[in-house]
Amino acid sequence: MYCLYLEKEFFKWFIFGFLVCFAFIYGLSLFIWDIEVEGNAGYTKEEIIKYVGEVYVPLGSLKKNVNCFTMEQELREHYGEIAWISCEINGTQLKIVLKETIAPEESILEEEPSDIIAAKDGSIESIITRSGTPVVKVRDEIKKGDILISGTVYIYNESNEILETDYISADGDVYAKTSNPYEDSLQMSYYDKQYTGNTYQYVTLFFMGNSLTPYTPKEKYKSYDIVSESRKLKLGKTFFLPLGIKINKAEEYNTVRVEYSEENAKKKLNQRLKKHLEELKEKGVEIVRNNVTIKKENDMMIAKGSITTIEPIGVAKSLTKIPKKAKEGEEQ
Repeated sequence: MYCLYLEKEFFKWFIFGFLVCFAFIYGLSLFIWDIEVEGNAGYTKEEIIKYVGEVYVPLGSLKKNVNCFTMEQELREHYGEIAWISCEINGTQLKIVLKETIAPEESILEEEPSDIIAAKDGSIESIITRSGTPVVKVRDEIKKGDILISGTVYIYNESNEILETDYISADGDVYAKTSNPYEDSLQMSYYDKQYTGNTYQYVTLFFMGNSLTPYTPKEKYKSYDIVSESRKLKLGKTFFLPLGIKINKAEEYNTVRVEYSEENAKKKLNQRLKKHLEELKEKGVEIVRNNVTIKKENDMMIAKGSITTIEPIGVAKSLTKIPKKAKEGEEQ
């Protein structure tokens, strides 16, 4: 009898524990506990995650309060080099996928009425309109934000009077010649780090935005860097939990003075410039002219000038439909 009683008690507590665990996991599933960014190049992942977390979706935000469409629009305006962006929620993760390459051949807003606007200042080199109304022509000077292809389409009658106004998603290829300022510099003499190979580690636990370091060793080195690696706990691929561990590694180094020769300094700046030009080409940008010069000023080697390019310049921006009464008032 006593064993039967224990079995019943164990079963009741097991069911109770299971229900509490289920309720806890279900409660966690209602919130955002991780932000992931893909497709970034010029902007760092950490920069975007920090901005999104501070302005739009702090970790622990209710998923139902996250407006992905509004966030997409505002992020595109805040980061001028973003040509396409998509935000979606999977499990407890907010995933942001973006492209910094201007790719007008892709319809950015397939269902929403939209214009194609200029991502930067320039002079129109070519324009091909697949849908919408072209607003500019070749050799026109344009400013960032100017409408290039309008999603507003007017239908005229035989008397050339506006019969109807339609709103569509503008689509087309717009290329412009642009002048892009470039500047880079290098100290002729500087202090560098030489790592000794001596290290020590300690861990930090974090839960729902709070962190705890159970034990921090006494500082063993005069000069050292801390390298941290965070590991978040998750169930499956996208069900992140608000807890994890951070492994901190202290690496000792000695400081030594290093000096560049003028030849080596110019060579290093030229390598950086070459890498920058290659990255532009990978984005579909044609380099027309490189007006960057490198010269020494005091204890600095400075690369400064501009790079003239021909590049796809159009990005989509949703348009606001004119209320019917307002249109009738304008025609009157």
